[in-house]
Amino acid sequence: MNSLEIVLPAFDPVTRDGEIAHLRARLAEAEEALAALRTGAADALLGETGVLYLSGADETYVTFFGAMNEGGVTLDGAGTILHCNKRFAEMMGRSVRGLRGKPVLSCIGTRNRVEATRLLAHSTAGACEVDLRTFNGDARPVRLSLTRKDAGERHFGCLVITDLTERMLVERDLEQLIAERTGELRLAASVFENTLEGVMVTDADGFILSVNPAFTGITGYSSGEVIGRTPAVLRSQRHESAFYSELWETLRVDGLWRGEIWNRRKSGEAYLQRTTINLVPARYNQPASYVAVFSDITEFWRNDERIAHLAYHDPLTDLPNRALLQDRLSHALKVAIRQREPLGVLFIDLDGFKAVNDQLGHHVGDELLQEVAIRLRAVVRNSDTVARYGGDEFVVLMENLENTDECATLAAKLNMSLTWEGRAGELPVRIGASVGIAVYPQDGADAATLLKHADAALYVAKAAGKSTFRYFDAQSDPVSDCHKGATLCPPPSVTPT
Repeated sequence: MNSLEIVLPAFDPVTRDGEIAHLRARLAEAEEALAALRTGAADALLGETGVLYLSGADETYVTFFGAMNEGGVTLDGAGTILHCNKRFAEMMGRSVRGLRGKPVLSCIGTRNRVEATRLLAHSTAGACEVDLRTFNGDARPVRLSLTRKDAGERHFGCLVITDLTERMLVERDLEQLIAERTGELRLAASVFENTLEGVMVTDADGFILSVNPAFTGITGYSSGEVIGRTPAVLRSQRHESAFYSELWETLRVDGLWRGEIWNRRKSGEAYLQRTTINLVPARYNQPASYVAVFSDITEFWRNDERIAHLAYHDPLTDLPNRALLQDRLSHALKVAIRQREPLGVLFIDLDGFKAVNDQLGHHVGDELLQEVAIRLRAVVRNSDTVARYGGDEFVVLMENLENTDECATLAAKLNMSLTWEGRAGELPVRIGASVGIAVYPQDGADAATLLKHADAALYVAKAAGKSTFRYFDAQSDPVSDCHKGATLCPPPSVTPT
């Protein structure tokens, strides 16, 4: 999780859904208005013509006919316009007088006249959608609603003409919005399916609702194996419960959490994921949910760990290097001062190593140093630090000492373990090790002084014949032959197995 993050299409579903709902409401209102018009408009229109006055066509209806927003036309039995209101005249771009006496079919576009003819032939009522052919030649989409009235042997018709231009614009906008929303949803679905980041959707209670293919690729779990379960199926047990409590509290307060989580794949392998979790609030009767997007950063973490390891370890022997030794020695001194305990620093130099390098080559020398590192690790205690100080020099840091005699005991073991004879091809090889010892607090109270005095003791050990050890002695500077009863250990000759 920082992490690779997913970018979905930028749109506001609340605004878009609100626009669609508003457009649908406008259409519904228009349909209700039409229904109301058709209830009493027919009698009003016929009464206005002066040709026929029905009992239902009172003054209110007559006034309504002239003021209505819909076009109104009365026809005789042959389909001739007897009268029309001002709104219809405006639709046609003509005057009311100019439209009287004209066949209503002449007002209909050519391609719609068949539908209009069928409508006029109805004996009672009907409706159809056609284009009006206006005076200037434009086509105006309308809806014709026909009602038939009979007066003795005479037949009359009433047409209510509804301008569909605005409705069609609304419908077009609605279709465009729906198409855009559909496209956005398809794009979002495509991103969900094809992104390289894992995606997990849960309900408000944390039960998994959906996962994408990348989730399966990272975790090894198929959707069928995790849907209906909680993300605890991935838990690695590397985090304490307080970690998850803090995560959920952050989600509750901020609605967002970002961080790194150790999880476990189906195979049992632990992996590190960089994760972003978002709260999706409830809306439009949809309950709240959580969406987690994550990426596997285990390899990046391992690379960082390798880089950090190489920064503090010798690449040839994999022992701590001088920098890490200094850090550990400084820390060990603080502990020793606080707890009033001694600690020891053993400086080791190989005897005969230069001859091996000169006669047999550096590759043999490198193999020898690696063997030395293995033997050093085998001899020291688990609490001791073994470091390669440089070249063929090594340092052992001894903490938690009961007494300083332990340094002599370890030095003797080192002399024995690091002294052996062998052959490289036809050439004999004899290796040994000299050790110098400095002890806190009598030989120094800081890292630099202890290392300096251990190094001085080392050179006295070499001058004494090599393959032995010496303590630093401040009284007889630089060293004495022994310290506190420690004995010298002559190096035995051993052939490595």
